[in-house]
Amino acid sequence: MGPFGNNRKAIVKTQTTVTYVVDMFEHGKLVESRELEGKSIRYAEDCAENWENGIIPSPGIDPDYELMANDFLRGQSE
Repeated sequence: MGPFGNNRKAIVKTQTTVTYVVDMFEHGKLVESRELEGKSIRYAEDCAENWENGIIPSPGIDPDYELMANDFLRGQSE
């Protein structure tokens, strides 16, 4: 028994971070795989839905893609 008696306790736990990946296809071709580290399954499903509905622009085709991608990456680091 240490100097603090039985007043202290420590528990070691494992903590894992889940990373969902959304593969985005256009005309049957993979155009982007977006890793969503630490995000929920609902967030990943929303991302997939946004791609399918055209809310996320096509890389290399849509002029708004770079702007949107930069906004997304900024949001990932917050």
